[in-house]
Amino acid sequence: MNPETLFNQPVLDKVTRQLPVEMVTIVEQIIHQVRDIFSDALTTTYLAGAIIMAVTVFVALFLRAAPLVSAKDFAKPSDEISQ
Repeated sequence: MNPETLFNQPVLDKVTRQLPVEMVTIVEQIIHQVRDIFSDALTTTYLAGAIIMAVTVFVALFLRAAPLVSAKDFAKPSDEISQ
């Protein structure tokens, strides 16, 4: 079964109508539980990502800028070695 079927109500109704009457309530309960699980998993994932992003932005704001090494500074040690 395609997972996208869980969120496509017309297709889900069509599939449910093909089931025996005894199974319809069980299948509807399972579908409801699976939707809840997807919702909880996505909520947790996005909240964790948002917290991690907020912490990284906060840390990045207070980092000191490291001076970059220019080509002149990089060439000085090799000149001293050759002498």
